[in-house]
Amino acid sequence: MKVSEYSALDATALAELVRKKEVSPLEVLDTAIEAIRQVNPAVNGVVDETFEYAKAQIDAGIDYEAPFCGVPFVVKDQGDLLKGIRGTVGSRIAGKGIYPKCDSELGRRFKKAGVIVTATAACPEFCWNNATETILNGITRNPWDTELTPGGSSGGTAALVAAGAVPIGHGSDGGGSIRMPASACGLVGLKPTRFRIPTGPEGGDPGQAVEFMMSRSVRDTAIMLDAVEGPDAGSYGAALRPPYLTGK
Repeated sequence: MKVSEYSALDATALAELVRKKEVSPLEVLDTAIEAIRQVNPAVNGVVDETFEYAKAQIDAGIDYEAPFCGVPFVVKDQGDLLKGIRGTVGSRIAGKGIYPKCDSELGRRFKKAGVIVTATAACPEFCWNNATETILNGITRNPWDTELTPGGSSGGTAALVAAGAVPIGHGSDGGGSIRMPASACGLVGLKPTRFRIPTGPEGGDPGQAVEFMMSRSVRDTAIMLDAVEGPDAGSYGAALRPPYLTGK
């Protein structure tokens, strides 16, 4: 698979090729690695490459029924989503990094949806800015115009998705941190309503700050919302489930 072919597909179309075995998950990952290495010098959206983690996911087996089977994915550099994935929160205070003790419920659902985690994506220090630039990780740039910011705080994810390095990626939003970079980079950026997305086992109140994702197509966002929404064990509230796209 050529990078140009890979970057032209949204996550749904790419997963369909994997499902039909027209391309292997490892071939997709190899192409994603090439794409990341092509675009990242210009946008500086990657904090850590997690290619060995991604290969281990593939070696563990692919669920070809998953909606995003074999689709490369990046996670925001928060250190709260997946065991084994380091986070710095864009701060030197984090030292060697933050390592979650376990997968969060949302992280588990992302992986169950089939995504392959290829990198962590830059954010401003403590995710507290609408431009993604830090002393620790440098300045992240907008792929449409590298003199401009991709926004924040999920700016690294937005830059990498818009540049074609990955078709979808994780973000979080308290005061616009998914919506602003999605707008700046021409992406679909949805902040789900309160109680829609799980926050356990160590997350806070499912109110102001919400974790979800960004994509290049409405259908990718709708399908992922179907895949990951709903309360986790111990949640004191839940939002009624509408059929976003699949009707299931």
